[in-house]
Amino acid sequence: MITRSRWVPPQPGPSRSPIAIVSSHVLRRHQHAFPVLAWLITIIIWLQLIVGDNSNADHDAIDLEAERQREAERRRALLGDLVNQPYDHERLRERARAVCVSTEVLARWYHTFLRGGIDALKPDWKTIPPSSWHIARERRQQLGSLADGTPITLDDIQQRAEELGWRWVRLKKWVERFRDHGIGALAPENDPEKERRQKKKRTIPDANALSEADLADAIQRLLLLGDLAEQAHVSEAEMQAQAQKSGKGRSTLWKWWSAYRDHGIAGLATRRRSDRGRSHNISDRMIDIVQGIRLSKRDCPVHEVHRLACERARLLGEEEPTEWQVRTICERIPKGDKLLADNRSREFANKCQITYPIHFKRVIYQVDITAVDVLVQDLRSKKYRTRSGEKRPQIITCIDGRSGVLVAARFTYDVPDRFDVGLVIRDALTVSERNHYGGIPEEIWIDRGRQFTSHYVKQLARELSFRLYETRNPNIKGAVERFFGTLNTRFWATLEGYTHANTVERNTEALKTEEKLTIYQLVERFWKFATETYHQTSFEYPDEAEAMTPLTYWEKHCFAEPANPDILQILLKEPFRRKVVKKGIKIEGRWFWHSELAEIVGEHVTVRIGTTYEKPEEIEVFHNDQWFCTAFWVASPQGQEVDPLEVYEAKKSQKRVIIRRYKRLSAGLSQTIPCRPI
Repeated sequence: MITRSRWVPPQPGPSRSPIAIVSSHVLRRHQHAFPVLAWLITIIIWLQLIVGDNSNADHDAIDLEAERQREAERRRALLGDLVNQPYDHERLRERARAVCVSTEVLARWYHTFLRGGIDALKPDWKTIPPSSWHIARERRQQLGSLADGTPITLDDIQQRAEELGWRWVRLKKWVERFRDHGIGALAPENDPEKERRQKKKRTIPDANALSEADLADAIQRLLLLGDLAEQAHVSEAEMQAQAQKSGKGRSTLWKWWSAYRDHGIAGLATRRRSDRGRSHNISDRMIDIVQGIRLSKRDCPVHEVHRLACERARLLGEEEPTEWQVRTICERIPKGDKLLADNRSREFANKCQITYPIHFKRVIYQVDITAVDVLVQDLRSKKYRTRSGEKRPQIITCIDGRSGVLVAARFTYDVPDRFDVGLVIRDALTVSERNHYGGIPEEIWIDRGRQFTSHYVKQLARELSFRLYETRNPNIKGAVERFFGTLNTRFWATLEGYTHANTVERNTEALKTEEKLTIYQLVERFWKFATETYHQTSFEYPDEAEAMTPLTYWEKHCFAEPANPDILQILLKEPFRRKVVKKGIKIEGRWFWHSELAEIVGEHVTVRIGTTYEKPEEIEVFHNDQWFCTAFWVASPQGQEVDPLEVYEAKKSQKRVIIRRYKRLSAGLSQTIPCRPI
């Protein structure tokens, strides 16, 4: 029996649910009577179809773990017999060209497989939605035999491109993308070149760090914009009229207007390359490797660094750097980093470690001992006399830390003991005809030697009511250390029997025939030099505008100059370049300091000072086109309040940053190669 019906429902397929079938039937029967209902049913049908497609996509989704395992097996197959042979860079390059995989990727697979087997070759794909899996599978099918066939030639790629109607360059890109990263890389979300194609965000320099030429160019562009620069909204007609008036292109003016609106006057400055000052034909990883090799090997020459860097580059599949590139990278390593890496802490402290001229508000003496670089006749009794009859004496000096006046000094044949130190302290505290500038200080800074920390010296300090301060770092006693250097260069070197502090430069033959002084003659000439030369030489002091002698400074009791009340705005200050040294930044005969300068000792900065007739007390420091810190004059009220502990912490922080930096680079060498090559 055949039943008549106006509508025969079709056979339900995998993409049509019962709701969709019924909705379609109702729509066909009532689309003329109920137009609104017909539209509602149409929307329901489309929603159902979308839900059905998603359900089918979920049903057909690929198991991610199974795909990762399949990709690991594919990579193992592409490696071939390389894993069973000793590492050979040339053989690896030939295999990479044969299987259409980059040398760097194949080298990484090689070392990864040796380290963890086939499980280590599993890719770390991001979570891929089901719809993207369909796109990836469609792209995989379009590749055809190019996906798995080995070896691959350009003729194969061109033939397949003609079959698909594509350009062969496009197909080659998809083949390389699949070969290097697997089917997961064919999904839109996992493009391996996406990050590399992204443009680096332009760094806008600080307006105050612009040079005079860049600032002039920015102002000229601002004038070309005219009244449009201050308008929040500009029409196309207004911009076209301004372009005709200024003679510039409309697109150029639009670009300038947008940059000025977003970043102000700095946005109109001439753009600089983001990689300015760096090597352009070498990767960042190779730069870190070269720096790590240099800092991990003490006094490593450039040719050895180049050889080791080339070995690393071949293992990683990187381009081998040239010796010129390696030399340039090594020269750009800060000097302080290389000194600490080479275990030259003393030289680092002398040349690169940040320092600060401590401003003493009280009378503070500094006492120290050193050997005299002059041979004298040993006039002692035969029991104590040396076999050669000649001896390098020792000298104990007491220097006022603020004025630099030589308060007291004493020579001895042997290493001084606690009584010799006590005599020098007594001479410093006693005002005599020779030393009318002595007296009882508030503190005496000494080393941690036994002759200084003895009970005798401590008892002397208690009775005379001054404090003994034991310094752990010789650099703290800068006044007495500088005086020793002055003696070496200006006095000891002029005497008979000068031995020279450096044994390599010592003229032994001349010393044998040269006439020697007695210790009494040495003492007489020493005090003549101190009174007639050293005390009459003018020196620069932090709180004095003009240089003066130590005696004059002592008599004035270290009177400080008043603060400068006139401070101009930053934008009205003149820029120029200066190099940061361990003492800070010197400008117009004044030293400027800040604890943050410890991070950039040895580098050049841009400095701005006020355009006043008086010398400045503060300067603005800019580093890498960005504001860095506000350095202050060491003799200003702010500079006089700097605590020695703050200077000590700045030194520790500087060393800590440098050590952490070169240790990170050294440690990165072992991470670049996961295992030792066979």
